[in-house]
Amino acid sequence: MVVEAQLRFGWRYLNIQGKRWWKIAVVSLLVLVLIPLCGGCWSRREIQDLAFVTALGVDKGPEEGTLKLTVHIAKPFAIAGGEGRKEAEKPFLVASSTGSTALEATRNFVKKTPGRLDWTHNRFVLFGESFAKEGIIDTLSMLGRDTQMRRSTLVIVAYNSTAEELLQAEFELERIPASGAEAILTASQQRLATSVVCTVNDFMQALQTEGIQPIGTRAQVVPLAPAREEPGETHIEGELQRKEVDLTAEIAGIAVFNGDRLVGFMEDRETRGYNWISGQVQNTIMSLDLPQLDKKAAVEVIRAKSSIIPQIESGSVTFKVKIDVQAIIQETSWVPGSLAGENVISIIEQQASALIKEEAESALAKAQELNADVFGFGREIYRRHPREWAGIKEQWEELFPLLNVQFEVTIKLKNPGMTRF
Repeated sequence: MVVEAQLRFGWRYLNIQGKRWWKIAVVSLLVLVLIPLCGGCWSRREIQDLAFVTALGVDKGPEEGTLKLTVHIAKPFAIAGGEGRKEAEKPFLVASSTGSTALEATRNFVKKTPGRLDWTHNRFVLFGESFAKEGIIDTLSMLGRDTQMRRSTLVIVAYNSTAEELLQAEFELERIPASGAEAILTASQQRLATSVVCTVNDFMQALQTEGIQPIGTRAQVVPLAPAREEPGETHIEGELQRKEVDLTAEIAGIAVFNGDRLVGFMEDRETRGYNWISGQVQNTIMSLDLPQLDKKAAVEVIRAKSSIIPQIESGSVTFKVKIDVQAIIQETSWVPGSLAGENVISIIEQQASALIKEEAESALAKAQELNADVFGFGREIYRRHPREWAGIKEQWEELFPLLNVQFEVTIKLKNPGMTRF
């Protein structure tokens, strides 16, 4: 009995010791693995040493073969309002630098800004019109290779001006111009369908995809001060305090590219036509003249979708574009009940369909004039009929301007309202 009790005790002791040694081994292994990962702050970057870029502009340089970069740099202390500052300070700095390449121009900013440029908060890359006409692929390649640059950065082209001038624009309701521009762009795209949102990633994908040309957002400088005569007269780099906004910007329309070169622009009406065809209309208002009733009406589009259908017969290529829209009546120019006997709903739907078709046709005509398939008609052939596409892709630039496209528009008015027509 004594011997048996001693054996049981010894076995239990060995089990406890075994578990203890196992725990020690696991902890030791974790320590050995984690020690190399705890390197401290050897690669830290102090926030006060950084210059946060919120917008980047690219133009031709003053000398042949050079380019000029212009940046918006946020002033965190001015935005937050530092202690002891009695006057409201302009919350951003506009600085420019030149170089033979984008990388050299970026590095040359060290001569003008004490902080190291940080691109993680950059929202826009803006191209001057003359620069974009010569090609922007080199600049976009630099942006794609930089680890701080986001591929979600928005691509904008300055209409009839330089990127530097466009970066002089400010917005009354936003202290940081990039925030105001982003809000306007989003609103015009979502609520008016008169603009498009194009990122660096979207542009690069379109550039590398067969049968479609890339686009960008169109922006235009709008002067506000009556005394301002020439575009180059307004400069805000040296002003600490802004008491009056001299320039603002209108962000609407499309910049059309063929490859990486700018070939033209689409206005508001053509841009909405582009959005009808590409199925990107989320919400918009259509003002309608109703000659049959000698009245007017306004409808709000609440849902829209489209499909592009290629048709290849006997070697000829045609397209059918189907656009389906749902809308509601928001405003009329007649007294409720006065037109109760008329087929008002049908008349409004017919006029709305005609307007949508007209805008889509105007967008197609503009794209064919510029010889840029921004809708992706060729891409649809490539997707649905790859063999046929292989035989015509080399001639697509000759075929696209002569392309026959039929539009089929269907609109349905929902919830006409509590009043009778």
